[in-house]
Amino acid sequence: MHEEIDAGAEENEMTVFPETILLATDGSEEAELAARVAVELARSTGSELHMVHVDLLPPMLPYPEVLGWREDLDWSERWARELLDEQVKKVEDAGGTVAGVHLREEFPAEEIVALAEELGTDLIVVGSRGRGGIRRALKGSVSDRVVRHAHCPVLVVRSPNSADGREQSLGPLPARFAASKKKRRTFQDVKMRQARKGVRKMNPENNRVVAYTGIALRTEVTANAHALVADEPVSVGGTDAGPTPYDYLLVALGSCTAMTLRMYADRKGWPLDSVTVRLNHHKVHARDCDECETKDGKIDHIGLELELGGPLEEQQRRRLLEIAERCPVHRTLESEVMMETGLAGIEDRVLATSRNGKEIRA
Repeated sequence: MHEEIDAGAEENEMTVFPETILLATDGSEEAELAARVAVELARSTGSELHMVHVDLLPPMLPYPEVLGWREDLDWSERWARELLDEQVKKVEDAGGTVAGVHLREEFPAEEIVALAEELGTDLIVVGSRGRGGIRRALKGSVSDRVVRHAHCPVLVVRSPNSADGREQSLGPLPARFAASKKKRRTFQDVKMRQARKGVRKMNPENNRVVAYTGIALRTEVTANAHALVADEPVSVGGTDAGPTPYDYLLVALGSCTAMTLRMYADRKGWPLDSVTVRLNHHKVHARDCDECETKDGKIDHIGLELELGGPLEEQQRRRLLEIAERCPVHRTLESEVMMETGLAGIEDRVLATSRNGKEIRA
């Protein structure tokens, strides 16, 4: 449910006032217009006003520690903080009082909605550039996504001369926020409904990869909503319906290596046309490995060969070879890894490190 402020809106009788207002800002003219609306609403209704800015991270930022892009992240965060501080000052200069200032990263609409839920917000105020119907249908907008996913009413403020050709006016406030004559769901209504149905907020980091058995050794896998199949050859009891688990291990390493080199070369502006990574895995006797700490039994050996396409200089090729070993999956495989295994519904856990040290934890 949302309300767009325009000249043709009807005046409704005020029946519900927000207690907490969340103002989303990006420093644009439309956002400043929304800020004036939010300030007037907060002052007129005695509401608590919070402000949020979502920092769009610079492009190609995966693996910042690996590829040395931490400086870009720091600069982006400083710029976002300065922008937010400037917008807070404008709100205070306009007579508003800001109860909380919030800086988030990555996806604006999702972060705005998530913060609104955390704060128990009764109203979200967001500016909109007022794109025409076709552009909004094709590209969408932050305000549209906030309206679709927010748990509370959303007040979308468009500029006086919006791109869709409608002249708009702020009109008197707080009457514009007045509840319509049919009952609106409040935040408390939503929470009560969720409690009745047992709805819980799901952590997106949970259940990233789920594997479950099928026919014979065939195993169905979902990874971030992508459906995959793992299997073994017929010779060992499988149906050969998909790659083996060790194949997927090499897939993870090979794809991560290719992505890392692609991003690094693009960042440097180097003429890297393509990356081909060939991998193999087998067991070798530990005694045949002079550099290995383990001297008994067998150890895993992974071979990785790179083919770099493009008119690269020799120095650039050697540098890319070094960067390949900074791939995060590569580092994970070479580092000490702690794994925690448990049974659903049982609190005991088995902790195992890559050195095979185990303990039971209640």
